[in-house]
Amino acid sequence: MLSALRRILGGALLLVGLAAGSASAGSLSVAPTTVKLDAKGGAAVLYAMNRGDQPIMVQVEGYAWVQRGGTDRLIATDALQLSPPMARIAPGEKQTIRLRVTPSTQPHERSFRLLVSELPDPNHKTSDGVRVLLQFSVPVFVDDRAHEAPALHWEAQRTPDGIRVSVRNRGAGYAKLVDLTAVAPDGSRHPLTAKSLNYVLAGAERSWTLSHLPHAPAQLRIEGRELHGNTALHAAVTVRD
Repeated sequence: MLSALRRILGGALLLVGLAAGSASAGSLSVAPTTVKLDAKGGAAVLYAMNRGDQPIMVQVEGYAWVQRGGTDRLIATDALQLSPPMARIAPGEKQTIRLRVTPSTQPHERSFRLLVSELPDPNHKTSDGVRVLLQFSVPVFVDDRAHEAPALHWEAQRTPDGIRVSVRNRGAGYAKLVDLTAVAPDGSRHPLTAKSLNYVLAGAERSWTLSHLPHAPAQLRIEGRELHGNTALHAAVTVRD
């Protein structure tokens, strides 16, 4: 999708990550920034709004969202139905996009991503010939229960590239992690994620590598926050060889 849009554009595409509430950049905005659906076949809506003074074309695509090898992956799926998948939005107007998920007996919550993409309009010219188009990535979570707390298990291991810090979510619900920092025994602090938001899906694993430690400590303390439960993180981890 990203490469295809860049070929069409011969210009730039901006992927916008979302945190909470609504999000906007340029003419296009979306709300809400996280969608929740009932696993028994529930429905929800997403709004795409045009805050500019020119019409825009918007395309919406749904993907299964998994985490493998410590990284995010999007996989084509027909489990998430969208209507309409494409729309032209007049200035100052909004488009309602309806979402429905096929029922499932999966024991933990399912996760998807909606890519809401602004498409190039050949009739809309800019003075420098380049227009930045936006793409929002909206998390979608499907469960038939109230959100269950994640259960995070931390590990650290020495590798040729440095110390790899990993977290596995053994719970039935996702975690939202921010401000993750590894604290060495001497008190030195080594950010894992800076200010970025990191999801750890139910049953999945994420990892980060500390490559610039002045020495190789035997233990680390992991600090940060889990936003969904609004809890502080404190985990002591032994660094394995």
